[in-house]
Amino acid sequence: MKSHDRTSSISVAPPTNTASPVNDNADAIQETGYTLPKSLTLLLAAGCTLIAGSGYFAQPILGIIAGDIGLPPSNAGSIIMLVQLGFCLGLVLIAPLGDRVENRRLVCIILAVLVLGLLTMGMAGNAAMLLVAALLVGMMTTGVQIIIAMASHLCAPHLRGRVVGTITSGILTGAMIARPAASLISTRFSWRDIYIADALFLALFIVVLRLALPRHMPDGTLPYGRLVASQPALLKNHPPLRRLAMAQACLFGGFSLFWTAAPLALGSDFNLGQTGIALFALAGAGGAIGAPIAGHAGDRGHTTTMRIAGAILVCFGFILTLLPSLAAWLVAAIIIDAGVQFSHVSTQRVILGLNQAARSRMNGLYIAIFFLGGAICSGLAPMLDQAGWQYVAYAGIALAAIASIIAIRNRHL
Repeated sequence: MKSHDRTSSISVAPPTNTASPVNDNADAIQETGYTLPKSLTLLLAAGCTLIAGSGYFAQPILGIIAGDIGLPPSNAGSIIMLVQLGFCLGLVLIAPLGDRVENRRLVCIILAVLVLGLLTMGMAGNAAMLLVAALLVGMMTTGVQIIIAMASHLCAPHLRGRVVGTITSGILTGAMIARPAASLISTRFSWRDIYIADALFLALFIVVLRLALPRHMPDGTLPYGRLVASQPALLKNHPPLRRLAMAQACLFGGFSLFWTAAPLALGSDFNLGQTGIALFALAGAGGAIGAPIAGHAGDRGHTTTMRIAGAILVCFGFILTLLPSLAAWLVAAIIIDAGVQFSHVSTQRVILGLNQAARSRMNGLYIAIFFLGGAICSGLAPMLDQAGWQYVAYAGIALAAIASIIAIRNRHL
């Protein structure tokens, strides 16, 4: 038997859930005969970079896309809106399947549909086709969260933080470099080439993933309708999920405030052009290093410290933006990104240990709550920026302060 056939036949089943453990002591290591190797963790992180980037390519080139397909400039923002709406729908309607359907097969199917959506966007002949494809792409990018939940099953609890941190750094890298990459590539190639190339790389990733990833059959038996309907009860019965998700919603709201309003301020206050703003965003992606750092610290029992440190970094980053210095802004961008990742990875590590039998649903709820915070703040950012950048900074400082208070009051988690 070939080695990859032997690997793909491994089936890892999680233990039956006990009474909502909040730490790893209740999440004993199972003798599954399989340990997620570092090479596969890095492969998953690289794949998540491609998946996450799929939802962000359009942001800096909306005007180019709208002009090419005949979409009125006033409606160009609907492309991003539908991607974000699709992501939220995917968290509610697709992520729960991770607790019921064999995970390797589920991830490959989701990514195959994502490839179809990307190809449709790249070849769209009219606005309607593009907008439907944007919604589909947003829904299928939910696959990154199923990958994270699956990876947490396949690794020992004492390694969960670094595994989740490594994969999360791939997601953040994809989100951060997609925008400047799209800006730079679109100056030499068609915007359609970006989506078609991403689809081809993801198609290759599916083949590699199918050969390298072991099977994981969750022990959930609830039918699909009850899986979806169970989510409000999960939210009600797990107070740590609610509290930690709210703290992260504040920090991600600050992150969204910064990256929605910063390009406007960089152009007006520092006279940066499109290329300069793209390079600024690319440099800011250095904050992705915060994810693996937080993962390693969490495995050593410092999750609370990382959550508090993350909120403090975000607060300090917004304070730096009050200085009329481009260098200060660059440092701010890096530490705001790093701070959000410190908190996110540490929080997600706790969330994934709360209820083993419902990991995908719990993770989906957590992501949906903090993503909602980001969406609300993205909508407020232009209005605050029009009043003056200092109001953006004050709002970011206030959100980070709230997150700090929640983290301190829940330091036992």
